Amino acid sequence: MKIGILGGGQLGFMTILRGTYMGLEFNVLDKSFDISASKTGAKIFTFENYKQFYNESDIITFEFEHIPLEIVEYVKDKLRPSFEVFYLKQERIREKDFLKKNNFPVAKFYKADNGNQAIEIIKENNFIPCVIKTSRLGYDGKGQFYIKSFEDLKEVENLNEKLIIEEFIDFQMEISTIVARNEKDIKVFPISENFHKDGILIYNITPANISEKLKRKVEEIAIELSKAMNLIGILAIEFFVYNDDVLINEIAPRPHNTGHWTLDGCITSQFEQFLRAILNIPLGETQLIKPTLMINLIDIQKPKLEEILKIKNAYFYWYFKERKTRRKMGHINILLDNIEEYKEIINCFKIFR
Repeated sequence: MKIGILGGGQLGFMTILRGTYMGLEFNVLDKSFDISASKTGAKIFTFENYKQFYNESDIITFEFEHIPLEIVEYVKDKLRPSFEVFYLKQERIREKDFLKKNNFPVAKFYKADNGNQAIEIIKENNFIPCVIKTSRLGYDGKGQFYIKSFEDLKEVENLNEKLIIEEFIDFQMEISTIVARNEKDIKVFPISENFHKDGILIYNITPANISEKLKRKVEEIAIELSKAMNLIGILAIEFFVYNDDVLINEIAPRPHNTGHWTLDGCITSQFEQFLRAILNIPLGETQLIKPTLMINLIDIQKPKLEEILKIKNAYFYWYFKERKTRRKMGHINILLDNIEEYKEIINCFKIFR
């Protein structure tokens, strides 16, 4: 069995590492050979060789949505999750329309064809504060504009692309979960609490400090959403906790940064579960082993192993990427004896930034 992965960044890299232990072989399609997955035993293809990649792969999946659509259309008969799921996620507008149409909880939003139209909509509806996001290619805070006053609208007036204008939610916390589904079963992972800075996830802690009632609601939404999408794979869902209820912020039908903690803190990691789901083999159990802190290492040189591993129950992951501003270079998982320990650890981790 050869699994083809569209994209060879850190998500593909960690999927391949886990799958190799399971006796699986991998092909990767990306725009260049300078990718994290090149450090594995996977065969790497560049975009111009997508037909060969297709021919040499038994099933195909993706770790990144921003792949040229003509390539994804060519491979769609082997694609898991489906082409329809991929297409839905390629644009924020499609994603939000789907959620709203299927009665999943989302913040109020408007759609615009460009920046000037967005400004008109905001003024007509007195829709400030709000968040304007580009419909495509927005992640890790890219393509997002926080509008707190009419003066801030100058930032978007020259944008000539589709935009989504979302209500600004003054949320109590952001939480997330991952649901896995194949033709036989559905499993939901424990819920994490996420902490961001400038649109980038800095760290998360699992389990999230929420009520049992809210936990059950999140799990129910995750299960129903996976069914509504006819998902074969895994789906990460980010929620805002607001007025003791939840709103869906974003979804991602693939392994996700918020699930990296599962590599050490869960019976089955998100990467193994992803492979189990797309191969339609029994899903793994998702019980929490210990409370787990995941810390992203952003825009840093590789730290000294001894500095990290002197921390009790710490596990280090490095992605072999060229250092760039705001780029995730690796992460650390720390299993905790007491969940409150994470606050002290986070304060100490300034030495790695």
